[in-house]
Amino acid sequence: MTEVRRAPTEQEITDVAAQQHNLLPPGGPAPASHRPIDASRWQLPERPLPPRYLALLAWSGGGAFGNGERWLQLFPVDGPSGVRAMTLAYHLPEYMPGALPFAFNGGGVFYLFDMREPANADGEYPVVAAHAGNLGWATHEECYPPECWPVADDLAQACRGRTDIEELADCDCHAPPTGFTPDLPETADIYVDQVPPDSVATLLQLRKLLAVTWRIGALRDLLAGQPILAVQGGRPYALHRVLEQSAELRPYLFYDADGRLEPVWPTATRASLHRGLWHSRTVSDESATPSPGYPGPRADHADTSSLPLRSPGMTDDEIIAAARTAAAARGRNSLADARITRSQAEAEVLLSDPAYARGGGLLVVIDPVTGTVLRVVPQL
Repeated sequence: MTEVRRAPTEQEITDVAAQQHNLLPPGGPAPASHRPIDASRWQLPERPLPPRYLALLAWSGGGAFGNGERWLQLFPVDGPSGVRAMTLAYHLPEYMPGALPFAFNGGGVFYLFDMREPANADGEYPVVAAHAGNLGWATHEECYPPECWPVADDLAQACRGRTDIEELADCDCHAPPTGFTPDLPETADIYVDQVPPDSVATLLQLRKLLAVTWRIGALRDLLAGQPILAVQGGRPYALHRVLEQSAELRPYLFYDADGRLEPVWPTATRASLHRGLWHSRTVSDESATPSPGYPGPRADHADTSSLPLRSPGMTDDEIIAAARTAAAARGRNSLADARITRSQAEAEVLLSDPAYARGGGLLVVIDPVTGTVLRVVPQL
């Protein structure tokens, strides 16, 4: 318990700083803006540890076990894979202050105690999950996919569960909440439709919302070929819940209702209701014919990721749109000014607010071929 609470030592602070590298090219707009994470400011969880957890460690010292599809790789009390070492190595105090990791699921997902609030009457804390490569406190109500999600009310309940915790990432948002009236199926193919043909930025937002891997260079081709099969076997209930926080995207999301496109958000436009749908499974069926009003099948509907790139790279407008999407995901929607600088392998977009003389912006570094956001650097 003393080791968990102890502030980072000088050596640990030095080690954390050494892991940070300035990846901004010297010729970029803000190469000096890089600041390594300062572990000297970290505060590790100071609340008492759960009694059952301490009893488990006293008995086993670590170990691994499975229960159905659930697997726990408990961190030992010390050593390079101990609780403290894992807390510092993954910079948990930086990204999830108040969280204490105690196990992996066997696939890179942490089990963590949520110690932001005092323990319950039994000294226990809620257990949450978060992927080691995407740590944060944002839940499914704030972003999709979520950065963390609930697993159980305490350790014992987490151990008794038999479901792989990665399958819990949707929490209960796929089930209809109290008072929910739309008649949505539990599972259905999800389609994107009616996005304006010049609105690449909207399609980028949908790409992030749905967690699909459309190549950035192919987005204009996808827009021209709507409706777009985005997710096979998706969860309309879960998507409807996410759309509570993304009203601007509601008109563009639909699900397959036995050959018709129905809106995931029932108040959305119904212009495509009763439109015939072509399915990839009917390609080889010579008797299958499109319904009236539908332009006919497209070979890319079966796998939109196979579309060729429209060009060897993205245009400046497409890169800036991708940067704005990354900024919006961080709640930064007021950065009106954008300045782009290209190098051979990267494109840097400096987003800033004209209301401020300096500072407060974001530097978004993007791969100009794939559209991947490589890093986002706050400007001081």
